[in-house]
Amino acid sequence: MSKNSKTKNTEKLWQALEQAHQAPQEAEMVHLSNLTEEDTDRLAKAWPELLPEARRQIIESLATMAENDFELDFNGIFRLALQDQDAVVRATAIESLWEDED
Repeated sequence: MSKNSKTKNTEKLWQALEQAHQAPQEAEMVHLSNLTEEDTDRLAKAWPELLPEARRQIIESLATMAENDFELDFNGIFRLALQDQDAVVRATAIESLWEDED
């Protein structure tokens, strides 16, 4: 993937989260792996604005992606989701953090 197309996908990701308040396309969610502290804070601000269905879709997609590719690291998002109001989101986050020793 070229740097330009990665940048476009990352922009689409943040636009979906921050402006449309919906789950991004799964192909864009890969850019949530290994978030910087700044991006983690950015996601933490957008997260509560998402509908519960969108948060479930995101967390379940990330869990599946992490199971299928051990190089992807969504633990920061899973930790964020531990505080979610939705029990399904929290449960999925707990299940996804089973290997995290922190």
